Amino acid sequence: MLRYMGRVREETVRGLKWGVLQKFTMQPIQFIYGILLARLITPEDFGILGLTGVFFAIAGQIQNCGFGAALIRKQDRTDADCSTVFWYNVLASAILSSVLFLSAPLLADFYNQPALLNITRVSSLLMFLGSTGSVHWSLYSARRDFKTPAIVGMVNTLIAMPFTIWAAFSGWGYWALMLQGIISGLLGLIIVWVISPWRPRLLWSNQSFKEFFLFGYKLVLRGFSFTIFNNIRTLTIGKFYHPSALGEFERANHMAYLPNTWINSLLGSVTYPILASIQHDRSRLNLVYRKYIRITCMCIFMGSTLLIALCEPIISLLYGPQWKNCVPYVQILTWAVMTYHIVELNNNLLLVNGRSDVPLKVDLCKQFIHLTFMIPALFISVKAVCYVALITSPINLALTLYCSSRVTGLGIRNQFSDFMPYFLLSTLCALPAYVTSICPLHDALKILLGTSTSAALYIFILHTKKDDSLQELLLYIRTSRFCPSRFRYTQS
Repeated sequence: MLRYMGRVREETVRGLKWGVLQKFTMQPIQFIYGILLARLITPEDFGILGLTGVFFAIAGQIQNCGFGAALIRKQDRTDADCSTVFWYNVLASAILSSVLFLSAPLLADFYNQPALLNITRVSSLLMFLGSTGSVHWSLYSARRDFKTPAIVGMVNTLIAMPFTIWAAFSGWGYWALMLQGIISGLLGLIIVWVISPWRPRLLWSNQSFKEFFLFGYKLVLRGFSFTIFNNIRTLTIGKFYHPSALGEFERANHMAYLPNTWINSLLGSVTYPILASIQHDRSRLNLVYRKYIRITCMCIFMGSTLLIALCEPIISLLYGPQWKNCVPYVQILTWAVMTYHIVELNNNLLLVNGRSDVPLKVDLCKQFIHLTFMIPALFISVKAVCYVALITSPINLALTLYCSSRVTGLGIRNQFSDFMPYFLLSTLCALPAYVTSICPLHDALKILLGTSTSAALYIFILHTKKDDSLQELLLYIRTSRFCPSRFRYTQS
């Protein structure tokens, strides 16, 4: 057991190492980059670009068909498996891209936004080209090679940024955002074809297709239902409200997910391949999963409560007064999505157990409940839509934990005991930050004092309690070669 846990820890640290390197080198740059774009590009331009998101999200679910996750999960994959998935992706993407390309005039008329004509057509071409590299990236994840995608991501971002900022300064508006996607997408595709050792062959296996389809179609239906119901908000706000309202809502939704995104971007691509590699040992699988839950909750809950407490000075300082309407949206949505990572980790656990049907059933149930509340809210206000997300979030979590416990054997009480202490402690420790936010101070000082005080209090209490997750995280950091030598932990 200790030998296997050591291997899991080693692979997790190796994956996290490159994710952390990418975050610590790129996050400050991307942060400043995002601020510049938000100041140079209006909420209306952001809203216009988000109008077609629901259609491309649905197309992406159908095009992928869950085959990427199935390929990663299969430990004895063959070249026929990989080639079959590749040719399916290309064929499905060609059909869907053609449909979207030809439907561009209809979308522009539906929203009464002529700009959507060319935006939709360019996006459809990018979707087709991107499908030719999806298997290559899946194979990197399957081999648990996290270094290559991290380096490619950094290169893409550094090259695309100057062109996007130049376009925004030049008044390109939403086309500046499109330019970012064009450069990143094409550059990433070229790089992966150059560096990846795998090449598709003219092979097609009906047996492979059937195997992956039986696993993946449930993921598609789940993603399809999630995309439709989740983007009904975008569709309706974009149709019945001004594009600036959609831009503000999308910005708020993006900010609300930031704590989840930052942590999940480090662990998300790492956990599924590692859990899949130990799928045949139930006790070890559950043990590793519970460690992931505790470590992610420790970080995400504190980050989320700090964002809620300091939301107003953060938006005022970083994005300017034109985004002030986002403040209540961000606060409500952050409470709503705080446990999103728990749901996703449970879904990963179900997938590696081969139960892709359970997340589908849970999603259909929770989306029905969500839709029941959301339809009337859409005709009240954008804030009402945010409150619906807050109301249905605990229902989503409860359904997921219950169904997961039936499959994995992990009791709901055990799972609650893993994350509730962090939730309660982070909420308590965020109070000093909230008090600081309402003091008559400069916004930068509010953020600095509030964050440092609350974070220090949180870490002090965890350290005093000798919290296992904090000790585990510190061990990950101290065993990394990026840790200064005087603080590095070395086994004697």
